[in-house]
Amino acid sequence: MLLKTPKFWFKQTSFITTLLEPFSLLYAWISKMERCRHKTQTLPKKVICVGNLTLGGSGKTPTVMALSHILKDQFFKTPHILSRGYGSQVRGIHKVNLGDHPTYVGDEPLLLAKHAPTWVGRDRYTSGSMAIQAGADILLMDDGLQNPSIHKDLKILVVDSDQGFGNGHIFPAGPLRISLEKGMKDVDAIVLIHETKELRALLEPFHKPIFSGFFESSLSLPPQPVIAFAGIGYPEKFKSYLIQKGFDVRAFISFPDHYAYTQKDMNVLYAKQRALGLPLITTEKDCIKLPTTVAKNIHVIAITLTIKNNENFYHFLEEHLDLQGL
Repeated sequence: MLLKTPKFWFKQTSFITTLLEPFSLLYAWISKMERCRHKTQTLPKKVICVGNLTLGGSGKTPTVMALSHILKDQFFKTPHILSRGYGSQVRGIHKVNLGDHPTYVGDEPLLLAKHAPTWVGRDRYTSGSMAIQAGADILLMDDGLQNPSIHKDLKILVVDSDQGFGNGHIFPAGPLRISLEKGMKDVDAIVLIHETKELRALLEPFHKPIFSGFFESSLSLPPQPVIAFAGIGYPEKFKSYLIQKGFDVRAFISFPDHYAYTQKDMNVLYAKQRALGLPLITTEKDCIKLPTTVAKNIHVIAITLTIKNNENFYHFLEEHLDLQGL
């Protein structure tokens, strides 16, 4: 079942949060037991894991894309990407083809496959082994910080300042998968997107290297009144991003993360478009789930992540992973 991100996750005080706290304790215990039952296996190539401590919407997928290009451009490596393929219908292991349907492989793997060979499968060790056999000399895990099945040589936490850590509570009372204190113990570095002084101050006491990043977008449509829609982990982030770029968002329709759009959904969106006489705009992740005949009539923002002071980030990767020695 796909659910929208609850608004109370981002309120510091809420009756619902208090009500759900016992279930958070149960979730944390089950998660701990699940992690303990896994045996960690080591692959013969370096593994970089990019993940978050919250459920969805932190910007880890754009970070994986950016890392794939950094590895190829700066270190002449051949990265392959490992994805669980949330919501996919893949059984076993599958190497993503750009012609695959998003409901089969998942929306994020299709985006990732545009940047580097991408493998979908729940068994990350087998996925990694097949990727290495296919020529990968370094592996990028999209998500999986809390998954102990594979030894990770570098664990990068992605934090988006628009979202932060919400109310600081563990699911379902809040957006955290694990407590902030426990989660930070197993992190090697942080990529902080659109940082704020408050969030940096929260993270600095953990004494982890922090690299600041920001999103850049490509779009032919100039800022103007629009109707926006999105089915991502934290849809409000897309709305606020459009406003920051100068768009006047007259209507905003949110859908659950990984949502598969139906013709009925499109009819509702087109009715809204006819009523207001404004262009429709969405994310690249949403666009790949729309029928081709529909997608060509909708404007899309493609997001890329840029790391500030990138030379420092390159040096960190080289030293931490001994990339020149691979």
